[in-house]
Amino acid sequence: MAYEKTVWKDHVVERPKTYRMVENADGTVTLVPETGQVIQQGTALNAENLNKIEDALEAHETELGDRLEKAGGTMTGSIRMSGNAVQGLKEPVSSADAATKAYVDGKRKQFSAALATAWEGAGPFTQTVAVKGILETDMPHVVPVYDADNTTAQAQREAWGCVSRGVAAAGGIQFTCFGDKPETAIPIQIEVMR
Repeated sequence: MAYEKTVWKDHVVERPKTYRMVENADGTVTLVPETGQVIQQGTALNAENLNKIEDALEAHETELGDRLEKAGGTMTGSIRMSGNAVQGLKEPVSSADAATKAYVDGKRKQFSAALATAWEGAGPFTQTVAVKGILETDMPHVVPVYDADNTTAQAQREAWGCVSRGVAAAGGIQFTCFGDKPETAIPIQIEVMR
């Protein structure tokens, strides 16, 4: 339920703080207000108006009590972002930290190369393709880049089917064919995350 605001008004009279003293039979006096004409009727300072404030504060405390603090709070459930973005993240330090798109994109490295038709060995066949920037510790994701010409692309597709694995080496990737070796060169794109 929405809070209905009380517009508080001062009580304005012709003669504020003016009283007439009336002597009582027991020797005490009663001060009777003699304020004259009421210029503006003030808002009553009574239990009804004060309890309305107290009730609203209590409801507000209950509603906000379960909200996450702006600093130092702990999540106890999921947050539905409803299409909104999370912004202002710091660079991650631990494995459980969130990361920005820019940080992740910075970890993604792309390279281009080509598998030639010169394979070594009598089976399995191997070929090391030089790729400047590849580290021995990388786990490369390699995909063929087929030619725009359909006949050439079909030959590249059949050749790629012969490649059994690719393993990172210092400055390149060693490819292995366990069965047949390709007889067509294959342009490749390599992606690594660091």
